[in-house]
Amino acid sequence: LDAGPAPLLAALAAPQLGSVQGARRIVLGLQSSMQMGREAERAGQSPSDLACSSSLLGSDGLVLVKRAAQATVVIETSIAFMVISPAFVNFVAFCFFAVLIAGHVFWFVESYQNPQFDASYLLGVLDGSWFAMVTVTTVGYGDKAPATLGGKAVTTIWMFFGILAFGVFCSNISAQLNLANAENSIQGVGDVKGKDLTLGLPKYLTETAAVSSYFNMGKELGVTGVACKDLADCAAMLQDKTITAFVAPQADVLSYFVTSGLSAAKCGNPLIIVGSVFGVGAVDGVGLRVCGLSRGVYLARYLAAGLDSAFLAMQVDGTAASLLSSYVAPALGSPSSQQLADPACAAASAYRTTQLIAFAVVLAFYVAVNLGARWVRKVLAERAVRRHLETAALQPDPDAPA
Repeated sequence: LDAGPAPLLAALAAPQLGSVQGARRIVLGLQSSMQMGREAERAGQSPSDLACSSSLLGSDGLVLVKRAAQATVVIETSIAFMVISPAFVNFVAFCFFAVLIAGHVFWFVESYQNPQFDASYLLGVLDGSWFAMVTVTTVGYGDKAPATLGGKAVTTIWMFFGILAFGVFCSNISAQLNLANAENSIQGVGDVKGKDLTLGLPKYLTETAAVSSYFNMGKELGVTGVACKDLADCAAMLQDKTITAFVAPQADVLSYFVTSGLSAAKCGNPLIIVGSVFGVGAVDGVGLRVCGLSRGVYLARYLAAGLDSAFLAMQVDGTAASLLSSYVAPALGSPSSQQLADPACAAASAYRTTQLIAFAVVLAFYVAVNLGARWVRKVLAERAVRRHLETAALQPDPDAPA
């Protein structure tokens, strides 16, 4: 206790809780007290036998974790998903019937006075539907046009309908692209609310009454909640892009970053904490605490009280702030300048090199074929002219004097 909690912070590791052989033996672990309670149950102990210090991170709470790398939005993929989406299929079906009905109206109004619309029903409706299609899409080929006053009035209304319908359609396309790019715009839990995203929650959070009522499996944030078995499962699902982000106590996230080796990854931690801590005071047991567990409950309580006293003194003299900053930064595993300069750690180019090379090769091929064809035609034309002149020179002039 004389050294304060610094050695415990420096030796951050998952708690090793086993069967207690003696009344004086105590097992320490540095995690959130919520997680420590679960570890106590696994060790066959009662969570009520835990005695934990105050949070070493002050107003600790929950954090949002996402991938460090920027998500690449593939427009072709987004369009492909949009084309097979129910909204697009329903829109196409709606447009089909709308154009068919408009085709009947244009044929009925124009067929008697306008020869551009066939008088027969089948061909006339096809003419009217074609005119409706090129008008509603604002293409306007000009091969057909209304000649009657009624036809012009209906066409005017139909034009405004097309502008509105395709304006809504284009806004849906933009929304799809924005949704695909939503992950890059997440800078905190506030950026998650109301978006069609998938948020992971560790199982021990969803099983805790306080957290379940606070999150209600993602409904509070307006997202789809997915339960992970533990933080390792959440991290695996995040890196596999099964989920967009996950929420967990800051203490457990920092502990997992260190114990899993993510904070010491060659190119920096592939996962990052975004935004500020939230849920402070709303959820119990999420603080970074030193917890003691033993049959001698009072020994654990005395230790927790001693740590609180020592840490309070460190907060007064400013030692705690520098200690925590020196602990949190390495735990986060942000890439250093040397790592960023390493070519192996450089971000992949946004340009698709293979596709661009194929495009350049095909373009060069067609340019070469076009230039070659022009050269061949020029040579053949010159030869034809030369042969014609030679033939004309060999033939006698009928008008020449004998």
